[in-house]
Amino acid sequence: MKLNRKADREPIRFETHLAGATFPNLDGTSRQDALNRVHRATMPIVLELVREPDNPCDENAIAVFLPGGETQIGYIPAPRAQALAFEMDREEPLVKIRAEIISISPPNRNGNRSATLSIIVEDL
Repeated sequence: MKLNRKADREPIRFETHLAGATFPNLDGTSRQDALNRVHRATMPIVLELVREPDNPCDENAIAVFLPGGETQIGYIPAPRAQALAFEMDREEPLVKIRAEIISISPPNRNGNRSATLSIIVEDL
Protein backbone atom coordinates (compact mmCIF):
# COMPACT_ATOMS: atom_id res chain seq x y z
CA MET A 1 0.00 0.00 0.00
CA LYS A 2 1.42 3.38 -0.99
CA LEU A 3 0.26 6.66 0.43
CA ASN A 4 0.45 8.92 -2.60
CA ARG A 5 -0.44 12.31 -1.20
CA LYS A 6 -1.06 15.64 -2.87
CA ALA A 7 -1.52 18.83 -0.90
CA ASP A 8 -5.05 19.85 0.09
CA ARG A 9 -6.59 16.43 -0.46
CA GLU A 10 -9.26 14.83 1.63
CA PRO A 11 -7.90 12.51 4.34
CA ILE A 12 -7.31 8.89 3.38
CA ARG A 13 -9.49 6.59 5.49
CA PHE A 14 -9.44 2.83 5.60
CA GLU A 15 -10.55 0.07 7.93
CA THR A 16 -8.44 -2.82 9.13
CA HIS A 17 -8.49 -5.42 11.87
CA LEU A 18 -6.41 -5.23 15.02
CA ALA A 19 -3.58 -7.77 14.79
CA GLY A 20 -2.11 -9.62 17.77
CA ALA A 21 -5.02 -8.99 20.14
CA THR A 22 -4.91 -12.54 21.54
CA PHE A 23 -1.25 -12.33 22.61
CA PRO A 24 -0.18 -11.13 26.06
CA ASN A 25 1.87 -7.98 26.48
CA LEU A 26 5.52 -8.20 27.53
CA ASP A 27 4.57 -7.01 31.03
CA GLY A 28 2.14 -9.94 31.35
CA THR A 29 -1.05 -7.88 30.95
CA SER A 30 -3.79 -9.25 28.74
CA ARG A 31 -4.79 -7.45 25.56
CA GLN A 32 -8.08 -9.33 25.73
CA ASP A 33 -8.75 -8.01 29.23
CA ALA A 34 -8.20 -4.49 27.88
CA LEU A 35 -10.65 -5.07 25.02
CA ASN A 36 -13.16 -6.52 27.49
CA ARG A 37 -12.87 -3.36 29.62
CA VAL A 38 -13.59 -1.00 26.72
CA HIS A 39 -16.02 -3.00 24.59
CA ARG A 40 -19.05 -1.10 25.91
CA ALA A 41 -17.44 2.34 25.52
CA THR A 42 -18.82 4.81 23.06
CA MET A 43 -17.13 4.32 19.70
CA PRO A 44 -14.89 5.50 18.24
CA ILE A 45 -12.10 5.23 20.77
CA VAL A 46 -9.08 7.28 19.71
CA LEU A 47 -5.91 5.23 20.02
CA GLU A 48 -2.19 5.89 20.29
CA LEU A 49 0.21 4.48 17.71
CA VAL A 50 3.85 3.75 18.60
CA ARG A 51 6.50 2.70 16.09
CA GLU A 52 8.62 -0.32 17.03
CA PRO A 53 11.46 -0.28 14.47
CA ASP A 54 13.45 -2.76 16.59
CA ASN A 55 10.60 -5.30 16.75
CA PRO A 56 12.22 -8.70 15.95
CA CYS A 57 9.16 -9.89 13.99
CA ASP A 58 8.59 -6.81 11.83
CA GLU A 59 10.79 -3.74 11.40
CA ASN A 60 7.66 -1.82 10.32
CA ALA A 61 5.70 -2.76 13.46
CA ILE A 62 3.25 -0.20 14.82
CA ALA A 63 1.90 -0.97 18.28
CA VAL A 64 -1.64 0.12 19.16
CA PHE A 65 -2.37 1.45 22.65
CA LEU A 66 -5.52 2.54 24.42
CA PRO A 67 -5.75 6.26 25.27
CA GLY A 68 -3.09 7.23 27.79
CA GLY A 69 -0.54 4.89 26.22
CA GLU A 70 -0.32 2.45 29.13
CA THR A 71 -2.14 -0.58 27.69
CA GLN A 72 -1.17 -2.15 24.40
CA ILE A 73 -4.03 -3.93 22.64
CA GLY A 74 -2.24 -5.15 19.50
CA TYR A 75 -0.64 -4.02 16.25
CA ILE A 76 -1.52 -2.53 12.90
CA PRO A 77 -1.46 -5.52 10.48
CA ALA A 78 1.91 -5.85 8.70
CA PRO A 79 0.69 -5.11 5.15
CA ARG A 80 -0.82 -1.80 6.31
CA ALA A 81 2.02 -0.98 8.71
CA GLN A 82 4.66 -0.85 5.99
CA ALA A 83 3.37 2.34 4.33
CA LEU A 84 2.32 3.91 7.62
CA ALA A 85 5.73 3.22 9.21
CA PHE A 86 7.45 4.99 6.31
CA GLU A 87 5.36 8.09 6.98
CA MET A 88 5.82 7.89 10.77
CA ASP A 89 9.60 7.59 10.41
CA ARG A 90 10.07 10.81 8.44
CA GLU A 91 12.20 13.41 10.21
CA GLU A 92 9.74 16.07 9.11
CA PRO A 93 6.28 14.46 8.95
CA LEU A 94 4.09 15.30 5.98
CA VAL A 95 0.98 13.62 7.35
CA LYS A 96 -0.82 13.00 10.62
CA ILE A 97 -1.94 9.40 11.22
CA ARG A 98 -4.81 8.69 13.59
CA ALA A 99 -6.35 5.38 14.60
CA GLU A 100 -9.70 4.68 16.20
CA ILE A 101 -11.51 1.54 17.31
CA ILE A 102 -14.84 1.61 15.53
CA SER A 103 -16.13 -1.76 16.72
CA ILE A 104 -15.26 -4.61 19.06
CA SER A 105 -16.74 -8.04 18.40
CA PRO A 106 -18.54 -10.20 20.93
CA PRO A 107 -16.32 -12.98 22.29
CA ASN A 108 -15.79 -15.86 19.86
CA ARG A 109 -16.05 -19.52 20.91
CA ASN A 110 -12.58 -19.22 22.50
CA GLY A 111 -13.66 -16.15 24.46
CA ASN A 112 -11.55 -13.76 22.40
CA ARG A 113 -12.67 -10.44 20.99
CA SER A 114 -11.46 -8.76 17.83
CA ALA A 115 -11.56 -5.09 16.92
CA THR A 116 -11.99 -3.10 13.73
CA LEU A 117 -9.87 0.01 13.38
CA SER A 118 -10.32 3.09 11.25
CA ILE A 119 -7.04 4.65 10.13
CA ILE A 120 -7.10 8.29 9.03
CA VAL A 121 -4.15 9.84 7.21
CA GLU A 122 -4.31 13.57 6.64
CA ASP A 123 -1.93 16.23 5.38
CA LEU A 124 -0.23 18.48 7.91
